[in-house]
Amino acid sequence: MADRQALQAVILAGGQGTRLHPLTLARAKPVVPLLNRPFLAYQLALLRAHGVSDVILACSYRVEDVRAALGDGAAFGVRLSGMSSSSSRSAPGAASATLPTSWRARCSS
Repeated sequence: MADRQALQAVILAGGQGTRLHPLTLARAKPVVPLLNRPFLAYQLALLRAHGVSDVILACSYRVEDVRAALGDGAAFGVRLSGMSSSSSRSAPGAASATLPTSWRARCSS
Protein backbone atom coordinates (compact mmCIF):
# COMPACT_ATOMS: atom_id res chain seq x y z
CA MET A 1 0.00 0.00 0.00
CA ALA A 2 1.36 3.42 -0.91
CA ASP A 3 2.10 5.97 1.79
CA ARG A 4 -0.74 8.39 2.24
CA GLN A 5 0.09 12.05 1.95
CA ALA A 6 0.13 13.77 5.33
CA LEU A 7 -3.00 15.80 5.96
CA GLN A 8 -2.42 19.44 6.82
CA ALA A 9 -4.59 22.09 8.40
CA VAL A 10 -4.34 25.83 8.95
CA ILE A 11 -5.72 27.39 12.13
CA LEU A 12 -6.22 31.14 12.18
CA ALA A 13 -5.47 32.02 15.79
CA GLY A 14 -4.81 35.74 15.51
CA GLY A 15 -6.30 38.61 17.37
CA GLN A 16 -5.74 40.10 20.77
CA GLY A 17 -8.82 38.61 22.40
CA THR A 18 -10.08 41.94 23.72
CA ARG A 19 -13.63 40.58 24.04
CA LEU A 20 -12.28 37.92 26.39
CA HIS A 21 -10.76 40.37 28.87
CA PRO A 22 -9.79 39.81 31.65
CA LEU A 23 -8.94 36.22 30.59
CA THR A 24 -6.56 37.44 27.87
CA LEU A 25 -4.72 40.06 29.89
CA ALA A 26 -2.05 37.55 30.94
CA ARG A 27 -2.10 35.07 28.02
CA ALA A 28 -2.86 34.69 24.34
CA LYS A 29 -6.43 33.94 23.31
CA PRO A 30 -5.68 30.46 21.82
CA VAL A 31 -4.20 29.22 25.09
CA VAL A 32 -6.82 30.50 27.53
CA PRO A 33 -7.51 27.44 29.68
CA LEU A 34 -10.75 25.55 29.36
CA LEU A 35 -11.05 22.80 31.99
CA ASN A 36 -7.32 23.25 32.71
CA ARG A 37 -6.25 22.71 29.08
CA PRO A 38 -5.38 25.37 26.51
CA PHE A 39 -8.40 25.98 24.29
CA LEU A 40 -6.35 25.21 21.19
CA ALA A 41 -5.46 21.76 22.59
CA TYR A 42 -9.05 20.65 21.94
CA GLN A 43 -8.84 21.73 18.30
CA LEU A 44 -5.49 19.98 17.85
CA ALA A 45 -6.88 16.76 19.35
CA LEU A 46 -9.89 16.89 17.02
CA LEU A 47 -7.68 17.45 13.99
CA ARG A 48 -5.43 14.55 15.04
CA ALA A 49 -8.45 12.29 15.50
CA HIS A 50 -9.34 13.00 11.86
CA GLY A 51 -5.89 12.16 10.55
CA VAL A 52 -4.28 15.59 10.40
CA SER A 53 -0.60 15.43 11.31
CA ASP A 54 0.71 18.86 10.29
CA VAL A 55 -0.89 22.04 11.61
CA ILE A 56 0.08 25.50 10.47
CA LEU A 57 -0.82 27.96 13.20
CA ALA A 58 -1.33 31.51 11.96
CA CYS A 59 -0.95 33.81 14.93
CA SER A 60 0.97 36.98 15.53
CA TYR A 61 -0.06 38.22 18.97
CA ARG A 62 1.68 36.87 22.09
CA VAL A 63 3.30 34.13 20.03
CA GLU A 64 5.64 33.22 22.88
CA ASP A 65 2.62 32.38 25.08
CA VAL A 66 1.38 29.99 22.41
CA ARG A 67 4.81 28.41 21.93
CA ALA A 68 5.23 27.98 25.69
CA ALA A 69 1.82 26.28 26.04
CA LEU A 70 1.88 24.11 22.91
CA GLY A 71 5.56 23.63 22.06
CA ASP A 72 6.07 21.85 18.77
CA GLY A 73 2.71 20.06 19.05
CA ALA A 74 4.21 16.63 19.82
CA ALA A 75 2.26 16.39 23.09
CA PHE A 76 -0.93 16.64 21.01
CA GLY A 77 0.19 14.21 18.28
CA VAL A 78 0.70 16.84 15.60
CA ARG A 79 3.54 18.92 14.23
CA LEU A 80 2.99 22.66 14.70
CA SER A 81 4.58 25.25 12.46
CA GLY A 82 4.06 28.70 11.11
CA MET A 83 3.82 30.87 14.23
CA SER A 84 4.86 34.39 13.29
CA SER A 85 6.39 36.77 15.79
CA SER A 86 5.58 39.90 13.85
CA SER A 87 3.07 41.67 16.09
CA SER A 88 2.29 44.32 13.47
CA ARG A 89 0.51 41.89 11.15
CA SER A 90 -3.23 41.67 10.73
CA ALA A 91 -4.88 38.24 10.94
CA PRO A 92 -4.83 37.80 7.13
CA GLY A 93 -1.22 39.01 7.06
CA ALA A 94 -0.23 36.50 9.74
CA ALA A 95 -2.00 33.75 7.83
CA SER A 96 -0.25 34.64 4.59
CA ALA A 97 3.15 34.83 6.25
CA THR A 98 2.83 31.39 7.80
CA LEU A 99 1.75 29.49 4.69
CA PRO A 100 4.40 27.48 2.90
CA THR A 101 5.68 29.11 -0.29
CA SER A 102 4.04 26.43 -2.45
CA TRP A 103 0.63 27.19 -0.90
CA ARG A 104 1.06 30.95 -1.34
CA ALA A 105 1.79 30.44 -5.02
CA ARG A 106 -1.42 28.40 -5.45
CA CYS A 107 -3.54 30.86 -3.47
CA SER A 108 -2.42 33.91 -5.39
CA SER A 109 -3.15 32.52 -8.86
